[in-house]
Amino acid sequence: MRWRILFLFLAGGVTTPLLGQQYRDPDGRLRVALVKQPFSPTGTSAGPTTMAQGGIQQRLATLGATVRIDEAALTAQENQEYGGWKRLGMALGHFAELVERNEREGYFTVGLLATCPSMPGLVAGLQHSGAVGRPLRIGMLWLDAHPDFNTPETTRSGSLGGMPVAVATGRALHRMRLDAHLDPPLEDRHVVMGGVRLTDPLEQDLLDSSAIEQLSVDDLRRRSAAVFAQLDRLTRLTDKIYIHIDMDVLDPREVMGHQNKVPDGPSSEELARLFEEIFRRYPKASAIGFATIPATDEGGLSLAAVNRMIEGAIRGVIAREAGSAAPSPTTVPPAGQAADYSGPTTTARSTVPCRVTRIVDGDTIECAEAGRVRLIGIDSPERDQGRFGGQAAAALAELIPVGSRVQIEPDVDPRDRYGRVLGYLWRDNRLVNWLMVRRGWAVSATYPPNVQYVDRLTEAQRLARQEQQGLWAAGGFACLPADHRNGRC
Repeated sequence: MRWRILFLFLAGGVTTPLLGQQYRDPDGRLRVALVKQPFSPTGTSAGPTTMAQGGIQQRLATLGATVRIDEAALTAQENQEYGGWKRLGMALGHFAELVERNEREGYFTVGLLATCPSMPGLVAGLQHSGAVGRPLRIGMLWLDAHPDFNTPETTRSGSLGGMPVAVATGRALHRMRLDAHLDPPLEDRHVVMGGVRLTDPLEQDLLDSSAIEQLSVDDLRRRSAAVFAQLDRLTRLTDKIYIHIDMDVLDPREVMGHQNKVPDGPSSEELARLFEEIFRRYPKASAIGFATIPATDEGGLSLAAVNRMIEGAIRGVIAREAGSAAPSPTTVPPAGQAADYSGPTTTARSTVPCRVTRIVDGDTIECAEAGRVRLIGIDSPERDQGRFGGQAAAALAELIPVGSRVQIEPDVDPRDRYGRVLGYLWRDNRLVNWLMVRRGWAVSATYPPNVQYVDRLTEAQRLARQEQQGLWAAGGFACLPADHRNGRC
């Protein structure tokens, strides 16, 4: 019997138990690596840099994390290669090396991916990060509106973007998989898909004949028992687990610029709660990756969604490594906020309800009931002020996502000269206007007679500037929004 057990071990027939990686430094701070993979089948994408520079570094710092940034790149010789698919494969090999290094050095990897075909490189990095000689078994939770399970023989579009799971499981493009260092391929039984709701006919035939398991959108929304049954199974079968998110899995209202969006997806808030629980409960959950942020992101909703989901995952890892229950998303202060909310907590006037339907910019929203609403007493960068306008809009979307309900408190003048409703926005007994200033995403701006909270907003700006919160740290207010509008800078 002892010889039989030894044979099964050497042959890979028994999964040896691995303890979850520890990602804390000697001072107890979580180490996080934001790893950009900008190569796509047709060139390169600015998406990974957009995600890396969209406020997440400040948010992670607020959670107490140490952050480093890596980026996959080709060598000078490789850069002479003309074939887009070959260039991608070589880039994924370098991406895998970065992920492997991070895992060995105790950095939790957050993959910022141009498109979903980046996935084999990230999985390969985890696969070869073990201390033993054999490749590790990697489990994957694939969250995507599409299974991406086509092969060159089944595809209707010819797009490599619809093939990465087929590539990773060894069904197609073996040379690309090997260039990415993914060897052996993933086993079907180690893959779980969630949120899939649009497949091609022949692709569905491949899925039906595979051993890949499926979770519904409703499972993801409710964090159902089926989700954790699958993760329990992956924990038994594999050494490390990777969570992959294509942004098109989300409710289309959060990814309006995504060319492949599909109706009836979960919200980023729902997935953030799910990720927090996954990374808290499962020590083998070792990395998370986000692919295909839309190039057009009006109101910064997609960027806010990415930040929200990353924060959820990181809260879970922090709680897991601290050995305590994860903090509730409603009690963890978002980026740039001091540990205790110290702004106004009660209104001075009666309020009216508002369901947020659009984030226009960092100081203007649209409501189903009231139309366009301009936040009183604050001024955020304009959309044409480079990345600062988008970051401010994303920060507001983080506070009051599309679909959320807020209360509008008026002041003396109910509307401005453009006909917009003027108001203070309240959510969960917190003044959103004050939060935007205190976190450094807007400055205080006084327009009498609407001065109900002017002193509180002025003090919030003083503290945000002193502490270099939000855009103050990035030079976002070197040209104040009002000066920019008037052409003074």
